[in-house]
Amino acid sequence: VVLCVDRAGFVGEDGETHQGLFDAAFLNSIPNTTLYEPASYEELADMLRLAVSDQTSGLQVVRYPRGGQPKLLPRGYTYQPGSYQIYGDAKAKTGVVAFGRVFFHALEAAELLAGQGMPIKLVKLHCLRPIPFGVIEELMKCERVFVFEEGIQAGGIAEHLAACLTQAGYPGKLVLRAVDDQFVPQATVASAFRQFGLDARGILDTIEKESSIG
Repeated sequence: VVLCVDRAGFVGEDGETHQGLFDAAFLNSIPNTTLYEPASYEELADMLRLAVSDQTSGLQVVRYPRGGQPKLLPRGYTYQPGSYQIYGDAKAKTGVVAFGRVFFHALEAAELLAGQGMPIKLVKLHCLRPIPFGVIEELMKCERVFVFEEGIQAGGIAEHLAACLTQAGYPGKLVLRAVDDQFVPQATVASAFRQFGLDARGILDTIEKESSIG
């Protein structure tokens, strides 16, 4: 079975009852599930093709937000098929994980931080479940790891990734940013990103603050 989950994440003026913030958390608990989250039209087409052509017996899910991709894709963005992709400085001690449209905000924040002399290893997940083992290997090299998710934190992908790192013996600092135990009221998508610190400024501020205090 292939599920296409529309209106994933913040839905803006569609209203409080339509926020797509919980599906990744409950789908993450279903065995034999593969969960994809594209950030662009090109990625959506590729991930749908992967989901439809997959020969395993498990559930295939592709989740995508209301609306479309940015009119102008950010400088530095390229898409390479695979379960994840690394941007920025692969040797940086600060690792940032993002996926879906949050990735574009994280990419902007990473470029600003790099310009301030703080290199970032930005890991973009294409496949949210199962977490690619290579992602864990990459993050184990970092002193600090930040995970940003446009979804509920309890049981979500950020928490699952944190658990994977903990089980692998990760000794560094972990910071998760997602929607924490609440329903999100009707608002514009942009204001919801700002409210939960998932826009470029919020991501940058979180990384600067948490890095300065150890």
